[in-house]
Amino acid sequence: MSVKTGQPGPHPQPTSYGRTDAGVFSVVPFEDVDAGRINQLAAVYDAQGYNYTVEHGFAKSKLTVQLSYNYQQQGAEVPVDVWEYQSQTAQKDLFAAAVFTGITARLSDQNRTLIKQAVAKTGPFEDPDGDDVVIYQDFAGTQLEKQEAFKLYLLTSAGVTDAIVQTPTIRHTQVVSQVYPITISKTNIGRIYSTATLISENNPPQWAVTGLPTDTDPAFASGIALSYGWLKCGPAIQNIAYRKTQIIQEFQWGLWATAIYGSVL
Repeated sequence: MSVKTGQPGPHPQPTSYGRTDAGVFSVVPFEDVDAGRINQLAAVYDAQGYNYTVEHGFAKSKLTVQLSYNYQQQGAEVPVDVWEYQSQTAQKDLFAAAVFTGITARLSDQNRTLIKQAVAKTGPFEDPDGDDVVIYQDFAGTQLEKQEAFKLYLLTSAGVTDAIVQTPTIRHTQVVSQVYPITISKTNIGRIYSTATLISENNPPQWAVTGLPTDTDPAFASGIALSYGWLKCGPAIQNIAYRKTQIIQEFQWGLWATAIYGSVL
């Protein structure tokens, strides 16, 4: 019962609330002279996943509960949103990479095959005596196409077989209490989003979308259809410290084959 009024308790005492990097919270103390009722109420909040402390004194007992919403307003819990933009790179086969100069995109399938044969000394480049010299006229196409194929031959014969490409990642993390009703949309997992679709569906803060890649889809001479965009990955959900739940959704930038992933959404 209440220490002040003598009525059965426990009764909430003056509360405090606020916001930290862990989100909105309220600290609600309950007091009662009956330790058993305090223990029962603590078990209720424990089952709901809230953090709490119990103090048993000589004349009264106290339960202090930390809620994930404003207790005075009885509002709904608002997830803590954390956005990250991570600049990353990946190593990709030189002939499959869309490089800054566009030289690989202009390479024809015929010249790609000729380069590989020239490096391996097979096909028309087979040289049992080892005295033949590869020249740009050995390649196909226009004068420019021959010269560019010859440059790529020189690179690959010198051991340059890969190119570094940019593969940034946008990560959206939500932190909620264990009682928050988590709803995860698996729609379009594994599909490619344009930057505009990513922004319209997820509403990231302005700083997170400033300076995002704006690469133009390359036109490969082979005719293969590749498009830049954000691969929507499946969510990751895990329990973390302070009885919280963390939900992570990632979008990975890259050059994707539309025959595999479908058209960009």
